[in-house]
Order: sequence, then C-alpha cells, then structure tokens
Amino acid sequence: MKRALLLSYTCILISLQVFGQRPSLQPKSGGDPVDFTNPKNIILYIVIPIVIVILYFLYKREQKKDNTDA
Repeated sequence: MKRALLLSYTCILISLQVFGQRPSLQPKSGGDPVDFTNPKNIILYIVIPIVIVILYFLYKREQKKDNTDA
C-alpha cells in the first residue's frame, strides 16, 4: 500500500516538472508537412535513416562475430 502511494506521488511530481519545462515564449512552428515530391526530402527523411539503421545492424553483427571468434 505504501509502495503504491509513493509511486503515485512520484508520478504526480514528475508530471508537474515536465509541464513546468514547457517553453511558453517560443514561437510556434509553421506546421507545414514534409513535401515528399522533392527528392532532397526523400533522401533526407527516408533513405539516410534506413541506411543508418542497416549500417548499425551490420556493425553489431560484426561485433557479435568477433566476440564469438575470440
């Protein structure tokens, strides 16, 4: 019972801190969606993240292979 009460108080305090950190004087963004007819945007938002993820998995595979050989 005390643990649940402590957890609820902690959640409330953390949520208050999170809302207190919101910037109030920052200008709002334009909210324009990304234009995927522009090839630069396709490369920037789709191709580069996919390449980074693939390279990460290849790197991890090589590390795992090196650890099993040693």
